[in-house]
Formats: sequence, C-alpha cells, structure tokens
Amino acid sequence: GAATWLASGITLEEAQVALLIDVKKLGRRPTNAQKLAIAQRRNRLQDQIDEFVRVAVTFLSDQLDEYDKLDLMTMMLDAAELDSAGSSSNNLDRPDNKDQYDMPVKFTPKTLVIPLPSNIGIERCTEWGIANLVLQEISLREGQANDTLHAIRVNLA
Repeated sequence: GAATWLASGITLEEAQVALLIDVKKLGRRPTNAQKLAIAQRRNRLQDQIDEFVRVAVTFLSDQLDEYDKLDLMTMMLDAAELDSAGSSSNNLDRPDNKDQYDMPVKFTPKTLVIPLPSNIGIERCTEWGIANLVLQEISLREGQANDTLHAIRVNLA
C-alpha cells in the first residue's frame, strides 16, 4: 500500500545520498573498476527511481504528470564537495581516455527528485487530495529517526 510505497521512496533518497558520498570518497583519480562500479550503481538506482515514479501515479493520481516543478527541483547537497567526479566522455576509442566512466558532479533533477509528499509540498498535496500521504510520510520519517536513535544508543552502550 501507500506506506510501503512511501518507505521505498525514503529508501531511494537514502541510496542517492549514499551514492553521492561514495562518489566523493573516490578522490580525484578513481580506478576504472571504481568508476564502473559507481556507474552500475547509478544505473540500478535510476531503474529503481523509474519504477517508483511509475507506481507514483497510483498514489498521487494523474496530477503528477502535470506538476512540472518536480523537474526544476535539485538535491540540496554541497556540489562543491563533489569536485572529485569528472565529466563523461563518449569517445571510448582513445587509449588515453581516463574519464570514460567519470560521473557528472551533480545528477540531473529528473534523476534526483523522488516524488514524495515532502518534495511536492503540503499545499500541493492538499490541492490534490492526498494530504493523508503527508501524514503517513511524517509518521514513517519519525519512526526512522527513532530507529536511528535507538541504534545509536545501543552502539554507545
């Protein structure tokens, strides 16, 4: 149901952040194997996001297609810290092409925005008649925060 869909969206947001952090950790000269592993993770994540958005229509109605502001949204991460990622190059024939698997510094907004109520906004969700999803997402995020606090307490004990 809706709770499972919301939870998977929250998990996708976490996966995006984890991937961005891992890209940052690669440093200025990642190996081709590291670049390929990141590229594969990005592809898997994009597939998961595409599936999430496909199912989103079930919960967000057809309004989602008309809401073009999702395309304008960007993730609020410090892109300056991600300078270690280079730019892609399509010329794979050159032997000196060290950037063939490099990741862009920031993802496209289409890749980044998970259409969760928190990203759409409470006003828009109310207009669409899905304010109940906002409350469900808040409840899930509170539960997630409590689980994290519990894990911290257990690790400190």
